[in-house]
Amino acid sequence: MTLLFVLFVCMQLFFSTEASKVNVTVYYSSHCWYSRMFISNQLLPTYEEMSDIMNVTLIPYGKAKVYIQDKAGNLEFECRFGNNECKAMLMQSCALNMYNMSTVLPFIACMEKSTAPQKESQSCAEKTNLDISTLKSCSTGKQGKQYLKQNGLKTNALQPNLDYVPWILFNGVYSRPMQLEAREDLKLLICKLYNETSGPKDDIVACQTTYEILNR
Repeated sequence: MTLLFVLFVCMQLFFSTEASKVNVTVYYSSHCWYSRMFISNQLLPTYEEMSDIMNVTLIPYGKAKVYIQDKAGNLEFECRFGNNECKAMLMQSCALNMYNMSTVLPFIACMEKSTAPQKESQSCAEKTNLDISTLKSCSTGKQGKQYLKQNGLKTNALQPNLDYVPWILFNGVYSRPMQLEAREDLKLLICKLYNETSGPKDDIVACQTTYEILNR
């Protein structure tokens, strides 16, 4: 067996695994109670246990609005829960663009456990080993505003339009029944969706009980 053939097989296995992963995209507002509870109580623990079969994308923006403040093109935002929410989402937007999901999700979930997420950015950065000085520099500067603006463009392009948060897509599709199920038991839903795309796998320990129920 040649080295080239071995590499080809490995690449095929990699792309096959990636293609079968469940893609979860969460559009959210940092100060909305429902967003906070979903991220901290459902998304983080599910991702920590099942990151090998799911991809996560986070889009903080919600129902914010962006304005061009002056002739220089400086941006300002109006957030549904006030300026503190804008600060939190600027910080989270920077973190999402600076770190991979396995690093940044615990940071964001840590912030979302608080009723005032913007006040917890420093302590949460310390707990999750993120560089708070770099995050602050980004979130208070032009780069952070550009990141949040891009989140707004993605949010406003949604079809159907975002009505509430969290607004969750599975494999790029919005479904009201799946939305409700995800808020109750995201882990169960991920197992069911993964089962539909790839069939039950014995090595996915977190889904074994679910597969037993589904196959009865």
